[in-house]
Amino acid sequence: MFIWNWLSPSLPSPSHLCHYQQVDSFVRYNIAGALGALGDRSITSQLLGLLANEQVNSRVRNGIAGALGTLGERSIIPQLLGLLANKQVDSLVRRRIADTLGTLVTDEEVVHALAVLLFTSDVADNIHGTLWRLSRQIGVRIFLMNRPEGKQVEVVKLPS
Repeated sequence: MFIWNWLSPSLPSPSHLCHYQQVDSFVRYNIAGALGALGDRSITSQLLGLLANEQVNSRVRNGIAGALGTLGERSIIPQLLGLLANKQVDSLVRRRIADTLGTLVTDEEVVHALAVLLFTSDVADNIHGTLWRLSRQIGVRIFLMNRPEGKQVEVVKLPS
């Protein structure tokens, strides 16, 4: 917020700009992207709240998801996983959330949680792409197995 207030003290909070319906959604999408580029992580929780808000235009929420990835705040990964799993959230937004997780995730536990979503998600193609990139970045292999007791996922760390 400090950077935003310093640049333009007469404007309301950046998250409020996403609500203004009289401003074109493409402009609000770009505002969200600019907020990510500014790099001020203090607005992460506000952006996360807007991302979860179904009343915010889906194009704007798509931009917010991208901005959150740019900000790089890993503490929001659990909330992003929850939104990705929620089929009530617009599928285009969830696709962007999958991409955003690809920039934030660095551990096998979250890779496992993402892989489990492949079995039931309608955006499995995007999740698969994210998992492929992550497997190469963090050096893991992901195995999806159909066993008599049900579908299972195994994530194996490759030797360094």
